[in-house]
Amino acid sequence: RGRGCFGPICSKEQRKRRPARGDQPLAFAHLDLTSTAPPRARMLAAERLVASGGAPFPLLFAAYRAETPAASGGVWSRSAAVQTLDEALAEGERAAILAALARADRLLMPLGLRVALAREYAPSLARLAPVAGGDARVAAILLLADMVQEAASWLPSAPNPQSRAVTAAHAVLSGGGVPLTGGRLAHAVAAAFSAQALRDPPGTLELILQDSRRGEALLIALRRLDAGPQIDPGDLTEALVVLRWLGLERCARRIAAQSLLASRTQ
Repeated sequence: RGRGCFGPICSKEQRKRRPARGDQPLAFAHLDLTSTAPPRARMLAAERLVASGGAPFPLLFAAYRAETPAASGGVWSRSAAVQTLDEALAEGERAAILAALARADRLLMPLGLRVALAREYAPSLARLAPVAGGDARVAAILLLADMVQEAASWLPSAPNPQSRAVTAAHAVLSGGGVPLTGGRLAHAVAAAFSAQALRDPPGTLELILQDSRRGEALLIALRRLDAGPQIDPGDLTEALVVLRWLGLERCARRIAAQSLLASRTQ
């Protein structure tokens, strides 16, 4: 027993020493969500699972809040950032909230956790009074949580790459076309929602759609979307057009907005 670590018979010190399973297949991450797992392993497992869509986002934030950060750097910094944002929201001072949100967003976004952050905090952020000139980060968080009307009052007025991506995401979620501004993904989204997109589907999927192989077309589109922020812009356009062609307009628009906002790649 002294060398192993098996549930309740595992000592507290053994649980602290047990490494996280970050280099193992994703399915093994579920083993680190138990109450006997050390806090760091539990947080890392929750991050992997939530980022992959394998667990609901509240599980991640419960793990972040479960312990006082025992160190700095890595997952402990992310835990501290979430707890600081919670404290700022409880105190209600807008400047402190925006500063805490910025830190949490910078730390979670590279891990593919910006959508989870949005779903956790958008309802609280929607109650804030907007700042003059808007705030691209708050607008993006609200849009990623499908709070389109609330995001409108936070849209930034100063043009820059981040504000253009937010404006494009707001346009697509509002049901309109997308302005041809921004980076390669923004142009890809604009092409998918252009007037001729459904009349003249682009690329190799056109033949599949015309041959009524709808299931095959959907599977190909979803496979391409699995690439996430690294998706080829042409693949993104084709996948979004297929979803629209199949009547999944709302789904296509949400995916388009996430493609523009969920990472720094635009």
